[in-house]
Amino acid sequence: VGELAGAYLAAPLNDHFGRRAVFLCASVCVIAGAIVQLSSHGSEGLIVLGRILIGLGIGQFTVTCLLYIGEVAPTAIRGPALMMFQLMQSCSQLVGSAITQATSNIDNKDSYLIPFGILIVLPGVLILLLPFLSESPVWYINKDKMEQAENALRKINRSSPGYNPAHDLRVLQQ
Repeated sequence: VGELAGAYLAAPLNDHFGRRAVFLCASVCVIAGAIVQLSSHGSEGLIVLGRILIGLGIGQFTVTCLLYIGEVAPTAIRGPALMMFQLMQSCSQLVGSAITQATSNIDNKDSYLIPFGILIVLPGVLILLLPFLSESPVWYINKDKMEQAENALRKINRSSPGYNPAHDLRVLQQ
């Protein structure tokens, strides 16, 4: 339910606030959900509320990551980059299952608190790295902020000497 609602909310949030803001919102949802679960003291209602909050974040992440990769990845690697997102998502689910399985034999509440607590790590790292992430040039173009779009393209393509964003701006405006 949370993932479905998060995915539906992601489109208007991305259009209005931009990709970086949605990454922040999704991170806050996941961290809030993990904190609610950690402080639930076994209350089923709070655990469900925490799962819904985490789902809201995961739904927003899934939609926004694919959108962002599609907008900023160079054409030559766009397909492989999108496939790597799916692979990494599957790998993270496998790691999550392994952590849950590994802690299931602990004979106290740590068996569920450890996996809940680990949920805070990745969104926490993303929040710390968010200031270094360029906003999507497409979002700037849609907001008619062409200078910011050009600056975002230059930042994204800074490893290409002599990069001229004029062609990419024309393509993205279509």
